[in-house]
Amino acid sequence: METRLAFIFDNFYISWFALFVTIGCIAGTVVACLLRHRQGKYISDIFICVTFGVPLGLFFARLFYCVFSLTEFNSFGQVIALTNGGYGLYGGILGVFLSAVIAVKLFDSIDDLGGLLDCLATGGALAITVGRFATSFTGSELGYEVNFSFMTVYDPVQDLNTFAVYWLDGLLEAAIFITCYQFFQFCLQQGRDKPVGGKTALVMLALHGANQVLCDSMRADALKLGLNEFIKIAQILGIVSCIVILVYFIVLSIRSSKLGLLHIMSFIIMLQCIAFGVLAEYRVGNGNYISKHLMMLWAMILLCVMVVHYAKLTVVRTPVAKKTSTEKQPKRRARALAHSR
Repeated sequence: METRLAFIFDNFYISWFALFVTIGCIAGTVVACLLRHRQGKYISDIFICVTFGVPLGLFFARLFYCVFSLTEFNSFGQVIALTNGGYGLYGGILGVFLSAVIAVKLFDSIDDLGGLLDCLATGGALAITVGRFATSFTGSELGYEVNFSFMTVYDPVQDLNTFAVYWLDGLLEAAIFITCYQFFQFCLQQGRDKPVGGKTALVMLALHGANQVLCDSMRADALKLGLNEFIKIAQILGIVSCIVILVYFIVLSIRSSKLGLLHIMSFIIMLQCIAFGVLAEYRVGNGNYISKHLMMLWAMILLCVMVVHYAKLTVVRTPVAKKTSTEKQPKRRARALAHSR
C-alpha cells in the first residue's frame, strides 16, 4: 500500500492520508456540535462521545479489517501495528454507536440517544467524505482498467488507466452528507410536537449502505469472504442495512396511514432494485466495466430516494382532522331543542 508522507520529523512521520482524515474528523465533530446546539442541547455531549468514540472506533475498525484479512498477517505484532494494513469503516461506525450508548448510560444529563446519534451520523458523513478523497494518497480503493482518463490513475508500467473509485465514492458520500443535513433540519422543523430522534442516523446508515454496494462492487481491493473470494463484506452489510431500514420506514408509514397501492408498489420496486443489483454484480467483468455498473447505480439511487421519502413521511406531523358538517349537525340540533324548551 503506497503512503505519501506530509511531514517527517526525526523518525516520526505523518502521512497525507492521516492528516486529511484527522481534518475530516475535526470537521465532522464541529458539524455535530453545531447540530447538537440547534437541538437545544449541550455541545459537551459530542465531546464526551468523541472521547469514547476515537479509541472504540479505531479498535473495532481495525478488528473488522483483521478478521477478514487474517492471511495478510504472520504475527500478533503485525495485527496491532496500526500502520500495517487497513481499517473497516463499519467497525468504526459500530465504535461511534457504542460511544453514544456509553455516554447516555454514564451521564444522566444525556437522555436522548436518538438525537445524539443524529448529530454524530451527520457529522460522520462529512468525515467519511473527506476520508474517501484522502484515500487518493494511499494507492487503495482502485477499480479495474478503463479506456478513458477521467477519474483514473495512470499506471506507466502497464500503460493503462485504472478507475479511481475513491473519487466516485467521495462524491456520493458528499451527497449523503448534504441529504442528511437537510433531513436533520426537516426533523427539527417537524418534530416539535413529537420526538423524531434517530431517524437521521438511520437515513445516513441506509444511504451509506447503498453507496457501499456500488463502490465496493467497483473496487478491486475490497474485503471479501474467504469462501469464494467473490462476495464482498461491505456489500452484504450495506444492502442488508439499506433494505432493513427501508422496510422499517415503510412499516411505520403503513401503521400511520394503512396499507395502500404506493406501499405495495414500493415493495415491488425494492425487490426489483435488489435483483438489478445482483444481476449487475454477477455481470462484472463481462464487457464494459462502467456500463455494467450503471444498472446498479440507478437501482441504489432508487432505493435511496425511497428511504428518504418514507423517512419524511414518518416525520411529518399528522394534521388535526377538521370537523365535518355531519359532526356539527347534532350539536346544532341539541342547541335548537334546548332553546325551544
